Amino acid sequence: MRKGDEEDYCRVEPDGTRPHNYLIYSTNDDKNMKTLFGQLHWETCSYNNYRYTIIIGQKLYQVRSCDLKDRRLAIVDAIHRNKYSTTDYPELLYQVIDSFSKSNKKYHVNIHDKEWPLGYLAITVLLDLHECKRSID
Repeated sequence: MRKGDEEDYCRVEPDGTRPHNYLIYSTNDDKNMKTLFGQLHWETCSYNNYRYTIIIGQKLYQVRSCDLKDRRLAIVDAIHRNKYSTTDYPELLYQVIDSFSKSNKKYHVNIHDKEWPLGYLAITVLLDLHECKRSID
């Protein structure tokens, strides 16, 4: 996935050292740099149900297939304090807001992380592809 005409793009590669694991890289051909954004691993946790483990930096997130049946997913980061309030709140980094629309067949995704937007989009694509393949099998 590439963002506009920029040199930066996202690359997803199977992990040759660990089965059922994909590595997600941010790549810049101009600078010849490849930076690991995160990884997605899946394993069977019960009949017709997978557990997906998403690792981004040093943070670990887990979601099951049954939780994705309506294709809703959010990744929330650490608790932050609003400067106008004394209440703590979680920072939303990524959210698939709407169920997959059968009328226009498009996802509605909000990505609030400006540094790694293509990495979060790659997670959405990987989860959807794996779930589609699983339902066909």
